[in-house]
Amino acid sequence: MTVSVSNKVARIALSAWMIGACSAHAADLSIPKIVLMPQASVAAGPVFQLLDTLLPGQLELDRTLSDGSLVLRAPLARTLTDVDSLVARLAQDPLVRSVSTTGYLVPEQFNDPGYAYQATIYGEQGSAYNSRIERATQDFSSAGADVVVAVVDTGIAPLVDLDGKIVGQANFYEPGSFSSAAEPIGSVSECRKRGKPIFHGTAVASLIAARSNNNIGVIGVAEAAKILAIRSVSDCGGDDIHTVEAIRWAAGVDMRSSGYPLNPTPAKIINVSLGSVNSSGTCPSHLQRAVDDAAAMGAVVVSSAGNAASTAMPYPASCRGVIAVGSASTNGNLSSYSNFVPVPLMISAPGGDKGQNLAVGDPLSEQEFRQARGTSYATAIVSGVLAKAVGIFGYANAKELHSAMEQTGFLLARAARCGDDCGYALEASAFLSKISGDATKSQGDLLKRIVGSSDLGFERLDTATWVDSQSFNASESLGRSVDISDEGLSLTVVVPKGYSAVLQVTGVDSSGRQEANRLTVTSTDDVVRLSQDSAAPPSSVTNITAEGGGGSLSLGGLIALLGLMFAFNFSRTSCFVFNEK
Repeated sequence: MTVSVSNKVARIALSAWMIGACSAHAADLSIPKIVLMPQASVAAGPVFQLLDTLLPGQLELDRTLSDGSLVLRAPLARTLTDVDSLVARLAQDPLVRSVSTTGYLVPEQFNDPGYAYQATIYGEQGSAYNSRIERATQDFSSAGADVVVAVVDTGIAPLVDLDGKIVGQANFYEPGSFSSAAEPIGSVSECRKRGKPIFHGTAVASLIAARSNNNIGVIGVAEAAKILAIRSVSDCGGDDIHTVEAIRWAAGVDMRSSGYPLNPTPAKIINVSLGSVNSSGTCPSHLQRAVDDAAAMGAVVVSSAGNAASTAMPYPASCRGVIAVGSASTNGNLSSYSNFVPVPLMISAPGGDKGQNLAVGDPLSEQEFRQARGTSYATAIVSGVLAKAVGIFGYANAKELHSAMEQTGFLLARAARCGDDCGYALEASAFLSKISGDATKSQGDLLKRIVGSSDLGFERLDTATWVDSQSFNASESLGRSVDISDEGLSLTVVVPKGYSAVLQVTGVDSSGRQEANRLTVTSTDDVVRLSQDSAAPPSSVTNITAEGGGGSLSLGGLIALLGLMFAFNFSRTSCFVFNEK
């Protein structure tokens, strides 16, 4: 059973680095909700009977999320200690698989008046660290054409620089307004001293895909990419369960059973420049499930590391499989405010520092830009560069993309927060050159497909082994290979065209049982298919088809079978922070 619990100390620390942005939502912060998913044995029963069995009279249903988990209120709880006590009791119940609590995601912003007049710096000639963003945009100007990047944020206000760039929008924050993610220009921020919104989502989107050479605004890193605008928080923040649903929908998960329409333009990159912390410094289970679902759909979540100059990583950046982004300055160090935790997929990028701000889109400015800094914007830069990479390579895999960024990156200087290992900063031109070279090597007679563990009927994959008599070296031009990545969540298969072989996979299913399955891997000119081997026992439930280069997965009858394997989890929601300084 997984347990994620926030305590009073963590809440106090969180409120300090949010700069009061959550003050308008004190009630939401003080009494969080609990997110529940029962074990499969009780999943089919009435919800009220389950709640009465678990904690009679102490839990009420607030809503049901798209993965079947239940968001619950604790009406008798008056303090965080009360909620934590309930969570601890639920964690011991055999009907409960995992438990965590909700949070609240909010943006951050510097309030010093002088920063708006500082120069925009990506990396000057002769500086210790130069991200070479400009070189990358020139050398790979058309890369990322039509790759969709979802901006899960405050929504996007009308901006000339983004005309024609928005391919879809959704609103998970305001009930009844699903089809519009626009943040009104005339809106008034309830939690900003200046009274006007910061248009955080607009600023993030502008750094990703704003048009160039149009005499207004800024230049996007991936001008050829498209933006999927999703509003999951307001300018003051929002309950993290809205972002959980937004991540799933952005990736193309079918949520029609929960009342949401199909997403006709699924994203390959999902930018979440938001954050919240909890006492354990880990990712709540309800958010981790959304990240896993996105990975299974072939999408990568990119999230900001936070602006508290801390070694406490907020979530979603702390979630497994998420690329966490810190900020680097041109002197070759982490930015003075940037968090740093050596999570497996950490990378830094230009986010500005004192005297080194970035220009970001702003609909209230006559020239459509303002100056700002923060890991929010470093994250946007990484998302834009990753969109180019996906356009070149044809698919998105967090571990492989991060590995290439790290291999070609700039080693940051020593700092108190991280000692001698402060990680690497993005060097965009070298990274895209490597991706381009790798893509060339993978073309020709080889086909490459990535399949999520859940699509194979596993919660986590442990091993994958070729079991036929043929032997190939994966480094050969006509070789084959298989790799398990993302901590068991992804299976990558590389085979020659016109090929057939048998693959045995083992792992853990949703109920925690060890399982094994044999798959027949076949390939035609442009399709790799994975299907149940005829010699495999009928209990091995897998029939997956992976279509085309970068295409979608056709699951057939697997979805109905996997529905029987879903188990209920408990988790609690939290306060997300916009990582703008």
